[in-house]
Amino acid sequence: MPTTISLSLKKLFLATVLLASVSLASGQTIIGGPDCAEWFKFDHSKSWLLGYLSGIDSMATEEAGALKKLSSPGQAILWMNNYCTANPLEDVVSGGLKLYLELQRKR
Repeated sequence: MPTTISLSLKKLFLATVLLASVSLASGQTIIGGPDCAEWFKFDHSKSWLLGYLSGIDSMATEEAGALKKLSSPGQAILWMNNYCTANPLEDVVSGGLKLYLELQRKR
């Protein structure tokens, strides 16, 4: 019988996979969401991150509520600015998941 933690991780992984496909304003569908180069060029990347984080939080069970540790959406955007500056070859999916996991650990 799977443990509650492993079920929660499976749900988190499923949410990540489902949310990784996004339709951008241009109508183009991409897999994996915007990368760090797009993060600095396009405003829709900020909306994508906030939707992605909300989706992960709504799919989580025991971990739900991790986003409540942020006092504003601007904190997530600032965190991603720093992440993409330090990791220019990464993508927003990876950064968003790292941010979410960091917020979970702050319980």
